[in-house]
Amino acid sequence: MSSRAPNRLAREASPYLRQHAHNPVDWYPWGEEALRRALAEDKPILLSIGYAACHWCHVMAHESFEDPEIAAFMNEHFINVKVDREERPDLDAVYQTVCQMVTGQGGWPLTVFLTPQRKPFFVGTYFPPRRRYGRPGFADVLRTLAAAWREERAEIEAVAERWTRALEEVDRPRAGVLPEEAGPRGGQAGGPTGDEAGAGAGLARLRRMAEALLRSFDPVHGGFGGAPKFPNPANLHLLFLAAALAGERRALDAALLTLRKMAAGGIHDHLGGGFHRYSVDRAWRVPHFEKMLYDNALLVPVYLDAYRITGDGALAAVARGTLEFLLREMASPEGAFYSSLDADSEGGEGRFYVWTPEEVRAAASEEAELLCARYGVTAEGNFEGGTTVLHVEASSDQLAERFHLPEEEVRARLERGRRRLQAARERRPRPLRHEQILAGWNGLALSALSHGWQVLQERPYLEAGRRLGALLRDDLRPRPGEIHRRWHDGRASVEGTLEDYAYVVQGFLDLYESDFDPSWLQAAAELARGMVERFWDARERAFFLAGAGTADLVHRPTAALDSGPPAPQSVAVDVLLRLHPLTGQDGLRAVADAALEAHAAAMERLAWGMASLGAAWARAASGGTEVTIAAPRDDPQAWAWWRRVWAVFLPARLLTWVPEDAAAWAARLAQPGSTRAAGAAAGAGAALPPAWEGRAPVGGRPTAYVCRGFACSPPVTGDAELEEELRRAAFRAERA
Repeated sequence: MSSRAPNRLAREASPYLRQHAHNPVDWYPWGEEALRRALAEDKPILLSIGYAACHWCHVMAHESFEDPEIAAFMNEHFINVKVDREERPDLDAVYQTVCQMVTGQGGWPLTVFLTPQRKPFFVGTYFPPRRRYGRPGFADVLRTLAAAWREERAEIEAVAERWTRALEEVDRPRAGVLPEEAGPRGGQAGGPTGDEAGAGAGLARLRRMAEALLRSFDPVHGGFGGAPKFPNPANLHLLFLAAALAGERRALDAALLTLRKMAAGGIHDHLGGGFHRYSVDRAWRVPHFEKMLYDNALLVPVYLDAYRITGDGALAAVARGTLEFLLREMASPEGAFYSSLDADSEGGEGRFYVWTPEEVRAAASEEAELLCARYGVTAEGNFEGGTTVLHVEASSDQLAERFHLPEEEVRARLERGRRRLQAARERRPRPLRHEQILAGWNGLALSALSHGWQVLQERPYLEAGRRLGALLRDDLRPRPGEIHRRWHDGRASVEGTLEDYAYVVQGFLDLYESDFDPSWLQAAAELARGMVERFWDARERAFFLAGAGTADLVHRPTAALDSGPPAPQSVAVDVLLRLHPLTGQDGLRAVADAALEAHAAAMERLAWGMASLGAAWARAASGGTEVTIAAPRDDPQAWAWWRRVWAVFLPARLLTWVPEDAAAWAARLAQPGSTRAAGAAAGAGAALPPAWEGRAPVGGRPTAYVCRGFACSPPVTGDAELEEELRRAAFRAERA
């Protein structure tokens, strides 16, 4: 730690901003003080956006922001502002869009130069301090732009105006079509009509989206495109739906191959569980080593769905290992989850995770040869300095043949050796954990825990989910219908974005489907209404990432495209579709339908970026699978039925348990002041939401109601009947 007096960032809650508190740069956090000074002194703003686990953010900080000469020039000629993209995803989205628009790519660190009015005129990502690798040096960039600000002001302001106008055009949906679709290729958006009407209406779009994804599928290593490769769980989920609902067998094969190749690759942590951010090669061998909460939370349900579909226990083991990693290494004392683990340790990227043959022998001498063969550890290595990122090089049956051992003995010795490697690794200096708690990412973790409990039936997952759900419901919501983004030092702060609302509503719904406590459903309904109020624009027929009253943005960004996590708009649409039959609020369904219709044409042409919205379309177009059980809460047969339901893959499913005091709960779920709320409060049976209405135990016995494809079964009162209904509704690999 430097002895230099800290700058303003020392007072910030963000771990990323505090990392720069001892830079010689006169940093400001984004806010009124910095913006006011830029206007008063008529200086351009140097905006640097990054996040705590970003390797190249650390590199640029060390090379340039800790350099006294560069810092002095920055301080003299610019108002320097640091932003944590995890804290302000809306601000990041604005300037990332500019970067992608101008340079064709984005990423972090994001380096943007703005006029005092916050309009961008120069943008890039990482700059070395001096020119190298064909990249301009940061010192040269600073000198050039400072001179241009003095001498070519009119040209700079013209660029800033042009880029800001273009930002409005590129980022904003209009005329029912995303901007990328405008022009001769565009078409009228809308629901299924003409040749798509009738049987299977709408699912043709799902099939075409899957086909578009498959055109970039790597049939050897799985995944999409070349290097670098990202997990893209939204794409994999869409492929599962295409297989289940549209009979696309290639989609299922592609998704399963990808998941198995990822699990075998170096992107998967074979000792500690969980996944790194992405792979720098096509074969998933060498990752970028940071571990993000959202990546791991999103991959758990996908692996569990793959297990539901195939019955392959190895896929379930990957999900279990990922959940155990989250609970062991990412959990906070309050029951929430921190945002990330750094890529670096001991001054270099990946050093915590890589091995040499000598290190393997020192940690697990008896099993060393077997372990090196299993995980591809060689003297040459596949990473820097002759080290190896562990990956599955040989299967247990191949090792049994090679070492002339029974396969059971090979498996036992591999597990024993793996534990010894893990114990040895725990003694190494660990990557820094970034202890920022974000509502939206914790909503994704809540979904992961809920699915983990449902499929794996390990009670700690349910208990952890309830604890996290209570924190999100009770501590991050200042009042019903609102949520803050960040939890720090026992306080909630930073106004939530659409990401926080949508992901947390989804988490509440998944937790409700795990223990059927209607209070989670109530929390979801209240927050969803607040989400629509703050982020839905009826004229544009779109959700925006920031609320309408966010005053410090030069442009209000949309949230239509998947990045690492699914697009917040897509999740918002999906949760509204799920909530409609559980609340009876037609307004929620109307918003979802409007968004789907507005983006229908764009979905197919932008399948890569809109897979999660395609999944919401599939729910709306197929009717999904709905299972309702009516029984007392303590009925053991009903719980046995739920365990059976949870074990199968029901595409676009909706699960609900009719509470014994259904009318009272219907009143709580309904929009305050509505006729449905008044009717429910008066005990009127007609006021029950559609998923509960007319569904009661038959003959005093637990009764299940199963609906799929807009048609419902007769009431089910026996185990064999339920099994038959699930057989018809569930999707398994052999049925593809």
